[in-house]
Amino acid sequence: MDAIEKLTELFTRFPGIGPRQARRFAYFILTQTYENYEALVSGMAQVRKDVAQCPMCFVYFTKKGTESLCLQCRDTTRSAQVLLVVEKDVDLQAIEKSKMYNGYYFVLGGTIPIHEEKPSSKVKVQDLIRVIHARKAQGLSEVIAALSATQEGDNTYAYLKNILNQHVPDLKVSILGRGLSTGTEIEYIDPSTFKEALHHRT
Repeated sequence: MDAIEKLTELFTRFPGIGPRQARRFAYFILTQTYENYEALVSGMAQVRKDVAQCPMCFVYFTKKGTESLCLQCRDTTRSAQVLLVVEKDVDLQAIEKSKMYNGYYFVLGGTIPIHEEKPSSKVKVQDLIRVIHARKAQGLSEVIAALSATQEGDNTYAYLKNILNQHVPDLKVSILGRGLSTGTEIEYIDPSTFKEALHHRT
C-alpha cells in the first residue's frame, strides 16, 4: 500500500466518510502549502496534548492547569437531581447551546445496534452505573436518555432502562418525548424541539 492509499484508508476511519470522500481528503492534503500542512500536523499534536476526557461525564475538553473535570461537571450551580445521557460529545454541545437544560451529563459513547450480541461492548454502561452511584450521593433522582429517535436509539434506551432498573431500582429512568421526529439525531435538534421533548419525556 503506497502513501496515498494509506492516507486514504486512514480517512475512511472517520465517521460518515466513504472511500471516495477519503481520497478527496488525501489529495486535498497534497495540494496544501507546507505551512498549511505543518499547521494541520501541529494542530493534531496539540489536541492530543491539551485535550482530556472527563472522568465523570466522558466528554472531551481542553485542560487548563491541573483541572481534571470538564466545565459542566465543575459547575456547582447545576441541578444535581437529573443526569442527561447522550450518545456523543456533539449532542452534549448542541443541548448546551439550546440553554434548555441545566443538569449534568453522561456521554455514552455510542448506541447499540439491533440484535447486538454484546451490547455492553458498545456503550459505557459500567461507567454510567459508577457515575450514577456517585451522583445519587449528591441528590440524583432521574436519568434522562437523550438519544436519537432511531431504532438504535430506542434499542439503547431499552437496554439501559433494563440494566439501571436492576442496579438502581429506585431511580427514575426516562426518555425524551416524541416531539422528536422519527430519525432525528440529537446533534441537529433545534432548541424549541428539544424543550418540548424534554418537557414531555416519558
